[in-house]
Amino acid sequence: MLSEDTILKKMIKYMGITAATLLAVAPIAMPAMSSATETTVKADAASGVNQADVQKWLGQVKSNVTINESALISKEDEELYWGIGTNNIWSITPQELTPDSSIFDLFNAENVNKDDLFTHFNDNADQSNLFFSNRHYHVIMNATVSDGSVSGNLNPKGINHMLQNGKSVTFHTSLRYTAEGQLTGNDFLQDYVDNKGVTTEVAKKDVVVTLGNGTNDSNSQNNQKPATTAPGKYYDATFSPSVNAKVYDDNGKATSTAALPKTSIWKVDREMSVNGTTYYRVANNEWISEKDSVQVYPDVTTITTRRQAKLYTSTGKQVTDRALSPNTAWYTDRVATINGLHMRRVATDEWVSFDDLK
Repeated sequence: MLSEDTILKKMIKYMGITAATLLAVAPIAMPAMSSATETTVKADAASGVNQADVQKWLGQVKSNVTINESALISKEDEELYWGIGTNNIWSITPQELTPDSSIFDLFNAENVNKDDLFTHFNDNADQSNLFFSNRHYHVIMNATVSDGSVSGNLNPKGINHMLQNGKSVTFHTSLRYTAEGQLTGNDFLQDYVDNKGVTTEVAKKDVVVTLGNGTNDSNSQNNQKPATTAPGKYYDATFSPSVNAKVYDDNGKATSTAALPKTSIWKVDREMSVNGTTYYRVANNEWISEKDSVQVYPDVTTITTRRQAKLYTSTGKQVTDRALSPNTAWYTDRVATINGLHMRRVATDEWVSFDDLK
């Protein structure tokens, strides 16, 4: 049976994080720490916390993790754990940092990649995650380049890019506790944003991740992607053409293959750059140009406008002959960043800015 948190995630994807709500507050950031592994326990920081259990959990969370390419940040990781609209903050349950993660319940068993990055953080040897698999505990984290060569928190694409270019990435994890037992992942993150003190940091630890060659350093070897000679680098995402998009070959040359229809959805698995243009692979020897597409995140929900809202196309052009009336509800199925603005799709090629939503 799925846990209540799992059911919640299955319904609204973003781990209960409402993007429009997050954008209504100031961007948040966890302090950049040194690349040295840090483990801290806040003794007696919160009433009801069993410090022995906290110590046990911290003892199992690894200081260093080496992964292979199949365990890079995936589309599912972005949809479930990354707080879109935040300063690249991640929100995750302690259980989902283990091989026993309930993330696998959300996807088709035949297609799920059990070599998920976050499952490598904790071997869960003595099942200590069971103590933390409740709504009293949650993990908030951010990721930075370990050597400090790039400032600020990394987004999902940035994490993969740094790892693929030989850099280590440090995930700064904060284990948070509340005596209230009915908080969702959104509640933990929102309390962190607002600094209201409903949740308390009881421990923190740095996990340094490095991309190696061959197998991962844990026992999870399921569904690893085979070695490939295809150009570019592994990239797991979903793209939608903003025009009827030409198809290119492995050399970046246009082909006679039929164009990809505007607003259609395509799963991509590799990224390459040819003569300054970035392409994403949609099939063997078939690529779409970044200039002709936008990365999208499926998210089906209902939104409400807070004022008259302008509409935009997927290329960022304003729709001039109509707008959404104030205080009206609209069905939406996708999220994307278009010309630097977070947008939600409300029609075939009509998007509304988060800034105009409640």
